[in-house]
Amino acid sequence: MISIITPLYNAELYIAETIESVLNQSYTNWEYIIVDDGSQDKSAIIAERFADLDNRIHVVHQQNSGIASARNKGILASNPMHPFLAFLDNDDTWNPETLEILLNTLNDAPYAVGAHGIARFINSSGNPIKIGMMEAVSLERMGYKNGKLIKWPVEAPTTFETLVYLNPIPSSAVLIRRHNLAIAGGFDQTLAGADDYDMWLRLAIQGVFAFTPKVILNYRRHLNNVSNDDAMMSAQDFRVRSKLATNHALSRKQRGLVRKGWHSLQMSDFYYRKMWAKECMRQGQYLECAKQIRHAIICLFSTKKLEQIHLSSNK
Repeated sequence: MISIITPLYNAELYIAETIESVLNQSYTNWEYIIVDDGSQDKSAIIAERFADLDNRIHVVHQQNSGIASARNKGILASNPMHPFLAFLDNDDTWNPETLEILLNTLNDAPYAVGAHGIARFINSSGNPIKIGMMEAVSLERMGYKNGKLIKWPVEAPTTFETLVYLNPIPSSAVLIRRHNLAIAGGFDQTLAGADDYDMWLRLAIQGVFAFTPKVILNYRRHLNNVSNDDAMMSAQDFRVRSKLATNHALSRKQRGLVRKGWHSLQMSDFYYRKMWAKECMRQGQYLECAKQIRHAIICLFSTKKLEQIHLSSNK
């Protein structure tokens, strides 16, 4: 049986569609824990109406404490005898076969800590946008083999060596074995916007994520997405890497991969920002040019800062 957890905060425009996507699953052996994180709109009322109609749905409440706290509360409120956990954000939706596909993928890989698929973008109205973009990013995973960054084979699982470069696992497109998550511990409540990435990395220390190249998630893009805040996301991403770089449960080689992954990612962003700044200068967009130069400099400094943390952790 699968325990599904949705952190809910001020999502009255989307939560009904999210819940309906769970109700429409071809796999029906689940419980659904919706954690109202102190919503100030009608989100909780809408969720409660669904719970009144289906006894598999349970709504629990807490004061506003953030998405990681809500995920942790949902885990504690779920049935500990259910061997699998899935997470669904309050504005995303699943395709009807999502749980069935993830469960089959995980059952075919008894050595894996979890399984994940890929997502596509939808807009606030639920219509596909940027068609093929998120699918391509999810399929074209990169990872380290023999110290070199390579294109990861489609048929290969997602591993620590891929996750240290970039996170290819949307938080709503994964099924986790409960006992592995218990070993990893709860979601880190200090990492707003990156608590899921931190969790996948900690799980990847235990084992791999089985991967299915099927679209199973509709990832909604709208003005209130946390991921829209580039500066905040980059800062939290750095905190995740810094945390790993000083984690002595990792081998020295693994900590080195954390540093190498961050360096590769930041240098890629540096050259992108540099080209963008040149184009802005050419078009006379001087304010935007200065902004991109600033971001490029931040990229360079962040690589040096993590290098210092890495060296200190190896002393």
